[in-house]
Amino acid sequence: MFIWEMALLYSSIMEQIEKALALALDRHQGQFRKDGRTPYILHPLRMLLTLVVDLRIEDPDLITACLLHDTIEDTATDYDDVAEISVRAADWVTALTDDKRLPVKERKKVYFDILRKAPPEVRLLKLVDLYDNLRDADNLSSGSRKSFFQKKKDFVEMLVELADPEHREFAVRVGELCRKQMAANA
Repeated sequence: MFIWEMALLYSSIMEQIEKALALALDRHQGQFRKDGRTPYILHPLRMLLTLVVDLRIEDPDLITACLLHDTIEDTATDYDDVAEISVRAADWVTALTDDKRLPVKERKKVYFDILRKAPPEVRLLKLVDLYDNLRDADNLSSGSRKSFFQKKKDFVEMLVELADPEHREFAVRVGELCRKQMAANA
C-alpha cells in the first residue's frame, strides 16, 4: 500500500470516529449517570479508553459502536442514524439495545438470547460496558448497589463463559470485580 493510500485510509477512519463522537456528545447532552451529577457521556468515553488502551482495539466500527452503544436505547437516535456512520456498528448497537417495549422478565430473557448468539464484538462491548458500570457503582446508594450487582451477576457470568480466547483474561477480570463488589455490598 502506498503512503498516500494509508493516509486516506487513516483519514476516513478518523472521520468515522469523529462522527461517532459528535453524535454521542449531541445525543447524550444533558443526560447524567444514576448519581445525578456525572455527565452521561463520560461512560462511553471511559469505555473507549478501556477498549483502546487496555484491550488495544483499533477496529473503527467497534470504537464507533462503543461510543454509540446506548444511543438507540436511551436517546431519540435510531438504527439509521448510527448506520450513516457504520452499518456494522449500527448492527452491534442494535444487539446491545434493551427492548423496553417488552415486560422486564421477558426483556431479560430476550436480551440474554441475543447476547448468547451475538458476534464476539458485541459480547466484548457488553463486557466493557459492565466493567465500567461495576467500577462506577460506588456512586450509587448502598441499597441501589446491592440490587445493581445482583442484576448484573448473570450477565457477567454468561459473558465470562462465552468470552473470546483473545479477551478471556479481561472477561475473568470483570467477573472477579463483580464477585468482589457483590461481597463488599452483601
